Amino acid sequence: MQQVSKVYKTTILPKEMEDQGSLILKRCRGLPLAIWTIGGLLANRPKTTMEWRKLHEYLGAELEYDLRDIVKVIASSYDGLPYHLKSIFLYLSIFPENHEIRGTRLLRRWIAEGYIAKNIDMPVEEVGERFYNELINRSMIQPSKNKIIPGSRVDHCRIHSMVRQIILSRAIEENQLCLIEKQCKGIPQSKIRHLVISRWKGDNKFKNINLSYIRSLTVFGDCPISLISPKMRLLRVLDLEDSTNRKNGDLRHIGDLPHLRYISLRGTHISKLPSSLQNLRYLETLDIQGTQVTWLPHGIVKLEKLCYLLAGVKFSRDLLQKVDNKKNPLGNMASFLCCNYSHCRKVCSMYQLSVRAPKGIDKLTNLHMLGAFNVG
Repeated sequence: MQQVSKVYKTTILPKEMEDQGSLILKRCRGLPLAIWTIGGLLANRPKTTMEWRKLHEYLGAELEYDLRDIVKVIASSYDGLPYHLKSIFLYLSIFPENHEIRGTRLLRRWIAEGYIAKNIDMPVEEVGERFYNELINRSMIQPSKNKIIPGSRVDHCRIHSMVRQIILSRAIEENQLCLIEKQCKGIPQSKIRHLVISRWKGDNKFKNINLSYIRSLTVFGDCPISLISPKMRLLRVLDLEDSTNRKNGDLRHIGDLPHLRYISLRGTHISKLPSSLQNLRYLETLDIQGTQVTWLPHGIVKLEKLCYLLAGVKFSRDLLQKVDNKKNPLGNMASFLCCNYSHCRKVCSMYQLSVRAPKGIDKLTNLHMLGAFNVG
């Protein structure tokens, strides 16, 4: 009710539109998710009687004059999306149910996949952020209540479990996505584009997958085997964020994937990057924040298209965790917060609060974001 009421409060509606709004609301049968979803549709349609009548008729045809299955109204909302939003919305099926999705992670993946077309009038990042906000305004994705900072943009979002089931089934039907979960038994052999491993502990059945068409590889949780293969020649996105059991040897073939544009090793136990990283001339994002990497290979300065280079720790939260960690070899790290500059630099270097940048890092003229690096 809240979404639809919001439309009424912000606009003085003619009697005919109020009648249409009441009919649409009646179809929702008091179901919160239906009201939330249709409210998003109303908020983004022209506020005319004709437009609202068309939406009511459209819903009537889809729902067969009654809303007994909420899945149908959600599917109708998806079908009513503009073309430029459908592909990026379907892309969210990659993330697990109720997963907190970082907005920057999603945006940079969209760009790497080529879903955000370049615009002469504005940077591609700004176009992507507009699409992201449009999905939120349409109520297709929900802002995370735990991650909202007053007065700022929505940093994290999530997708409703029922909405995800719908777009997940569509992505699988269209051979866009292969999801391998805990007790997965069968592996499809079709030409899939996105391979997702989610807390899978089965045997190695990946030999049955045609890796040559995969454009993104995403791992959530535990995966006991190395997945990166030279056969993934079209791979654009490698996202291993927070996955466990990752070893340096897992990256030995990374230099053989020339189309990689996005690499995230954030939160893994990787401690060394291979020198072959310099072969990735199209790489735009390299995220090694929260890893054990303390220095970058010198060849990184050859990656002229690199826009986001993230390393070290997140000082606001991760540093406090280090302070509270009783097993930290510093013992009482409270003194770290009030030490002088020279002491801070020594402690940061010693305990991996920053990463050493190679000489020539200034050659990366396309960088939009660099942190946290020791350039002293």
